[in-house]
Amino acid sequence: AGALAGKSPPSTADHAPEADRIDEPSADDAPVAVADRNGEESAPELSAVLRHAGHDPDLARELIDLYLSETPQLLQEILHGIEQRDFASVQRLAHTLKTGSSYFDATQSAEHARQLELAAKHESTPDLMTHLTPLQDECRRLMDRLRQIDV
Repeated sequence: AGALAGKSPPSTADHAPEADRIDEPSADDAPVAVADRNGEESAPELSAVLRHAGHDPDLARELIDLYLSETPQLLQEILHGIEQRDFASVQRLAHTLKTGSSYFDATQSAEHARQLELAAKHESTPDLMTHLTPLQDECRRLMDRLRQIDV
């Protein structure tokens, strides 16, 4: 569960110096039209991960593969942490999942992970349970879309 955590998250801080922002639009950040395995234009997740990977298809593939391999385990560990009332672990795991989801501009997954992270911080078990199911659902939808991407 640590490889996603070891990658630098996309910067969205408004207070970061211009040189430190990786999300600033530029000519290199124009949408990339890439076909999925069905020959259709791919989902916006591919454009997002390519942008965050500096338009390096190998790094984009690595990020996709990491998300696909680590997310099910992260979700299982989050559930276990909730069951054990291990709020610190749930907070850390939710943060890792939030970061991983942000590479694909998966705002719904990232938002549910953020809410879960906050609920763990405040040790609010009812809020943890409220956000767990939508997080699981969004992550599964994202994983299904990522499996269709051929970088």
